[in-house]
Amino acid sequence: EPAIWKIAQSDPSHFVDIMNASHSLCLSTLRDLALDAALDHFDEISYSETFEHLQEPLLASLLSSDRLAVDNEERAFEALAMWIHAGRGSRGVGLLRHIRTENIDPAYLAAAAPPLLLREGVGEECARQARAWLQSHLPCAAALTMVGQPRKEIFNFDDQERGPFPAHLPAEA
Repeated sequence: EPAIWKIAQSDPSHFVDIMNASHSLCLSTLRDLALDAALDHFDEISYSETFEHLQEPLLASLLSSDRLAVDNEERAFEALAMWIHAGRGSRGVGLLRHIRTENIDPAYLAAAAPPLLLREGVGEECARQARAWLQSHLPCAAALTMVGQPRKEIFNFDDQERGPFPAHLPAEA
């Protein structure tokens, strides 16, 4: 184990501070050591009190790595959703491209993604980007199984010419 992890091991929240400081101060060797350790200890770091303060480029590096140690891709998605929400919905939706949706159960994605990404307090632009991501990553059939979602969010009733089709499905001619 790198010595850097031993320093932060007593409290993973210190680790986020070390990562951010090394990134901000352009201490590339320290940053790389911190990122390597973070890849191995992502769960502990993502549950820490300071995870929400992790700088976006560092989180992008973690999420895009093949070495990210997570039990499943759902955990990476949930950590990112918590991070986005902690920023009051004004950041990071672009990081969703690093989530490997092909490794996520479509039923989980359909049920969990909308409430996690479109929580109260999400900024307007963030919500627009999240909706676009959801529409491009949810299979058409899965969108119909969004348990607990109000019909107004699933179906587009405002467009009378289209009819009540799911917003991401083309209207029949």
